[in-house]
Amino acid sequence: MLNRKIEDYYRYAERLEIPRGNYIYDSDDDFKRQHACLLDSGICALTTLTREGENKIHLYFAPKRMVGFAQLGEERLSECMKQLTDQPISIIAKTDCVIYKMKGSVFHQLMKEDLAFCNLMYDILTENYLNIFQRYIQMEEASVPVRICTLLLDYCVLQDGEYMLPHFFTYTEIANYLSIHPVTVSRVMIALKERGCIIRHGQNVLIQDRALLGRVAHKDIILKY
Repeated sequence: MLNRKIEDYYRYAERLEIPRGNYIYDSDDDFKRQHACLLDSGICALTTLTREGENKIHLYFAPKRMVGFAQLGEERLSECMKQLTDQPISIIAKTDCVIYKMKGSVFHQLMKEDLAFCNLMYDILTENYLNIFQRYIQMEEASVPVRICTLLLDYCVLQDGEYMLPHFFTYTEIANYLSIHPVTVSRVMIALKERGCIIRHGQNVLIQDRALLGRVAHKDIILKY
């Protein structure tokens, strides 16, 4: 249903290809703040710049998500955004991405006049909210294997008939995102290899048994590592 509704967005927006490493949104860029963007394909990350000059990743966005549009809200919402952090906020393409960019003026008009468009935004924002809530619960309550297996399932991509993790998901990247030590990530990945869930093929992590990963992620199996 969402894929059919999303055509209501595409016909009012401009298709752009964003190479890996480029900014989709930057709170310091006035032009980028004047548009709404829908991520059509690829993975991007919501980040802030730490005082040490490093990008801290808070959330990954999967396809069919709205990214970098909260600044189009009313002035009071913009003020709330500023209160969240005193550090610059950005959304960076972690893989090659395709986005559909819509002018803020068009976005506001559709929200006021087009019920189907409003319903589409409601559906997408509900998915965004659930993703954020899931991440919060996992960080607070889930074990390390559960968090890692959930990440593997959420962000693996089908390529040449095989599910694999995108290159940028190094053990260090996973560790930083999940707030665990890279050595711990390595130990869990070794345990998953021993269970036949994943294999290493060059620089790629290939997913061999998604069903078993799902059982770990849903706590049906306790993975020892």
